[in-house]
Amino acid sequence: MSETRKPNCLTVQRQEGETDGQALARMLLEPVTRHAYVAGDFSGKLLDASIPAPQGSDYAVALARIAEQAEAGDLSFASRMLAVQAITLDAMCSDYARRAVANAATYPDAMERFSRLAFKAAGGSRAALEALAKLHQPREQTVRHLHVSAEQAIIAAQVNYGRGGENAGPVKQSHATGSVGQRTSMPCPEPAGDPMPVPSSEGPEAMPNARRQKPRRA
Repeated sequence: MSETRKPNCLTVQRQEGETDGQALARMLLEPVTRHAYVAGDFSGKLLDASIPAPQGSDYAVALARIAEQAEAGDLSFASRMLAVQAITLDAMCSDYARRAVANAATYPDAMERFSRLAFKAAGGSRAALEALAKLHQPREQTVRHLHVSAEQAIIAAQVNYGRGGENAGPVKQSHATGSVGQRTSMPCPEPAGDPMPVPSSEGPEAMPNARRQKPRRA
């Protein structure tokens, strides 16, 4: 004789020190419990009415096992889910595209709606495939090596030490050999040159006022 079970029945196990209300609240706040009820409502429609539907606790136990496998690093369920989602969405895209073509001549508005649904299904299928590829793609790590010579390390240490202020020492140049480290003086066409004027507080000499001066007769 088959067991008569009430659908969406939740079995709550009370822990030590918990009241009935606290145990029920803990179970209801558990993500596995809430998602088990939602998944059970949709998945239960696949069963015939003569078949006893699983209880809510049955779905919760199944989801808890899948979650534990994911926490342990086993992503096989996620891989299967993404693969079948991509196939299902691709099938939806084909069906919506077929309906769009069938309504193209008579109902252009319906054709446009079905075309949009086809594009959305295609985008969802592509997103599922991209997620699946990232799931199986190994993570790449970029390591950069910095080669510093002993002389460059001394210069860097002096520059950092000089930023303190008073105890800053002179920064030495690298002892490069060859024409790279040599300095070439620029040629000067006038070595002596004209002396540059030096500003002073006296200021320039006063210029006579041309208007007040009388013209001189020869």
